[in-house]
Amino acid sequence: MIINKNIISEYNLNHNFINNILEDSAYIDIETTGLSSAINSIISLTILLKEEKNNTIYQLFSSSDEEEKELIEFFVDLIKLKKFIITYNGKSFDLTFLNSKINKYSIEFDLNTLISIDLYKDMKSIKEKINIDNIRLKTVESFFGIIRNDELSGKDIIKLYESYKIHKKKEHVDLILTHNYEDVLYLPIIFDNILTRYDRLITSNYLGLLKINNKNITINNKVIKIKSTNITDYNLDYVCNKSTYKLVYKKYNTTTKIDLFTSYYSDNRGNYIIYIPNDELCLHSFNTINNLQHNIIPLVINDSILYENLYLIIEKIISCI
Repeated sequence: MIINKNIISEYNLNHNFINNILEDSAYIDIETTGLSSAINSIISLTILLKEEKNNTIYQLFSSSDEEEKELIEFFVDLIKLKKFIITYNGKSFDLTFLNSKINKYSIEFDLNTLISIDLYKDMKSIKEKINIDNIRLKTVESFFGIIRNDELSGKDIIKLYESYKIHKKKEHVDLILTHNYEDVLYLPIIFDNILTRYDRLITSNYLGLLKINNKNITINNKVIKIKSTNITDYNLDYVCNKSTYKLVYKKYNTTTKIDLFTSYYSDNRGNYIIYIPNDELCLHSFNTINNLQHNIIPLVINDSILYENLYLIIEKIISCI
């Protein structure tokens, strides 16, 4: 097995959440000889993690099918103490493929014990907002201004590997590892750009990072419905019922739903106001207008939604968990 180790520069990211979890994170990507873990093999596996205060990329290359077990064991030893595993479409492929190999070689570990962050899923949720043609990794990188040196496809990698097994040329290994390296190197930058496309990010010690866009806030009769996407995938069920709101989080759903139970009235100037009372939430500061009823939080005035008030309420509800 070939093992390459590279220490890379610090990332210049806008969102502290990514930096804060880096110590506990592993970004990964695999190249394989096909899509079936039962009959295909791992060609290479690239891992980005924090090691001894350095951002480090490990690249594992299986020179033959016989080295696959050694590759998996080395990988598990690297990431077994991490909390988050971050991929691009990894829940559909990389993690399933790797877990199958872990089971095949009777290694005592399960990737499902780590919290999965799949950036492909997040790109899917914001695709319409950013008007991108498709969310293939190279398209996403180009959209966010990332310039790759590698231009190979997955099919190219398989052909190179088949040629390598016959001729054992180092340049074939270098091309494969360069491709796999860049698939991982830019994931934190993609992560950072994705978070920038949300209208609001709210951090919860209990539910992780919640991402909300204004389009996820809808009004249905007397209920304002709010749906946030969670970065993390926690194994829990949580329901909180109050007189003015209901919060629901279901395990593996990665979505937090909040219903606000509102009231409404028209003031003496003809303004139509949707609100909730402040008695339960006790917000100290929020946007309002003159001559409103005492101790209410306006959420809609005529046709204008007061998003800032809504986000203040969401933050207060989340902080109470």
